[in-house]
Amino acid sequence: MKCLLNVKNQLNNERGITFIIVLIVIVVLTVLGVSLMAATATNVKQSTGERDHQAVYYIAESGVNVKVAEVKTIIESVYDSTSNANDFFNEIESQFKLNVEDDLENISFQESFNNPPRVSVSINKYPNQIGDQRKYVITSNGTIGNRNRTLSSEFTVEWLPKASGPLTNIPGEMAIFGAEKLVVNGEIAGNVYTNSTSDNSVTFGWDGRISNKLYIGPGGNKDSIISKPNEFNHIPSEKIADLQGELKFNDPVFPTFPELSTPSNGGGINSGILKLTPWNNSYQSSYTMTNNISLNELNSEGDTKITIGSGERNLRLKRLIINNGKLEIEGTGTLNIYIEDQFTITGGGQLRQGINNRVNIFYGGTNKLTIGNGTGITASIFSHTADLEFSGGTSIVGHIISLGSEIKITGGSDNTSSLIYAPQSKVIIDGGAQSGSVVSKQFEINNAKVTYEDIPEEEYAPFFPGTGGGSNSLTDLLDTTPIREK
Repeated sequence: MKCLLNVKNQLNNERGITFIIVLIVIVVLTVLGVSLMAATATNVKQSTGERDHQAVYYIAESGVNVKVAEVKTIIESVYDSTSNANDFFNEIESQFKLNVEDDLENISFQESFNNPPRVSVSINKYPNQIGDQRKYVITSNGTIGNRNRTLSSEFTVEWLPKASGPLTNIPGEMAIFGAEKLVVNGEIAGNVYTNSTSDNSVTFGWDGRISNKLYIGPGGNKDSIISKPNEFNHIPSEKIADLQGELKFNDPVFPTFPELSTPSNGGGINSGILKLTPWNNSYQSSYTMTNNISLNELNSEGDTKITIGSGERNLRLKRLIINNGKLEIEGTGTLNIYIEDQFTITGGGQLRQGINNRVNIFYGGTNKLTIGNGTGITASIFSHTADLEFSGGTSIVGHIISLGSEIKITGGSDNTSSLIYAPQSKVIIDGGAQSGSVVSKQFEINNAKVTYEDIPEEEYAPFFPGTGGGSNSLTDLLDTTPIREK
């Protein structure tokens, strides 16, 4: 009986139950707290990751935007200062620093949890592009810690011809302009201009004729300016007029020669020399240009041919030699020939272009360029500093541009449908005929005839820096695509 009472008492004893309950509650709360902390940590980690992921995108996007802004500035600046597609693309690509990673160190980003953001941007050019339109891509890689995203944006740049700067002020029917001096002992069919007001700065010989008007410097005294033989009446007073203001013609800008690669041996080229002739089976008589190239020498003997296809081709040479035959340029495009040192045509050699193409020769040599003995050239010639002389029945069909001190055309040489533009030169025409217009510092004609002929602006525009044209805006030159993730 006593034993049963003790068991009953033990069962009714509640001492220690509170401790057990509290312990259970603590365990439950601990489990809940740990679970909550884990969930919070996961959410924080996910939020941080999402934030960094988005931040990396914005950093990469900023890199693209900064580089696009730089591209726009470069294009506008270079377009204003260049006169042709070749110089334009050479200069912008130099300033673009193609294929070079730019970390944009001048741009600062706020740190993300002690991880400094970084960006790397580059501009790359799509390969095998020539002509007046080129395509590029901006690639920007943004990084925070171990996260990175890469964005890109393509853009296309197009060269658009500008209105020709120095020639927009050519007066109507201007056959001759001699800024400082005129010597007329031949026939001029067109208007003649000079800025001079100095005594005897316009001299007539007995054979001097001007079909239209003679314009002298503003406010000049025609009686003291004009010197003529007694009883000379070929230029009556009513044909003499004062300029309202001096005519100004800017110096042409000689282009920077393009950096081009020399093809490896083969296809007629050996050690950078291309020899063309039909008279020796060891050589070929024709060559096809599929790319812009640089050579030490192009030597043509006999009737030969270079095919350029369509579009624009650039050929850089140290020496161009044409002897006893015709070098024909075949194709519908434009060939720009850049000559560093020597340009020689002998034995009645010919340089001829086709009906639908154009050849421009840029002569950078310092020795006087003399062409004669029945030579025929269907091309425009731009001489940097060398004087020019065409003699012995030479025929030039094209423009003559020069920064030298003298151009001399003698011996019955003819220059057809062209512009002679040499604002720092004395131009002498002694025998023969010239059609077009002449811009010179001093002009002299003897026993020859110059006939004014209108020249389409698109023919001479490639040789001159434009005024900006007004109509060609940045949006005309540059086309960008939306930013995309790679």
